[in-house]
Amino acid sequence: MWISISLAARICGVCAKTLRRWEIRGLICPSRTPG
Repeated sequence: MWISISLAARICGVCAKTLRRWEIRGLICPSRTPG
């Protein structure tokens, strides 16, 4: 199941920017779809 970064952020109780920072720090490893 694929979800948007905004939905993932809502589920985690954080903002999308926080998820992006977590990715940069290597705390999460998101998968991206083309487009």
